[in-house]
Amino acid sequence: MNIPTKNKKAVLEKLENITSNVSKKPIYVVKKDGESYSVIHYISKKILISDVPFAKPAKNLANDIHKFKKVNPEKIKRLTAYIDSYYKHYNDAIFYKHTLKTTKDPEKFEIVEARLDMTLAYLRCVRDTLANF
Repeated sequence: MNIPTKNKKAVLEKLENITSNVSKKPIYVVKKDGESYSVIHYISKKILISDVPFAKPAKNLANDIHKFKKVNPEKIKRLTAYIDSYYKHYNDAIFYKHTLKTTKDPEKFEIVEARLDMTLAYLRCVRDTLANF
């Protein structure tokens, strides 16, 4: 494309304005990190939120940021709380299952079994909340 010399400066300024406006927009992508997902800024590679156990809430958060063109700290705070609760109950369930396998005390077995049932119920609830986040 041949652009006259006198118009090159004007075209260059317009292109610079366009690129600066594009770089100001929050562009967040979802990246898989082992077993979990992270939402990161595409240009600066800064992690907005990490250790999201499922892809759907991470993708929904990135889409909301793109839709509203800003990061909602309240939504990130709520998502972080759900993620922390998910991993807490997941860790508790693993601990209780191990205790059930190793204990020889019948009373302790029944107590841990009840706790396992409760923590699995909480885990399912948090999992469903994250799936619909």
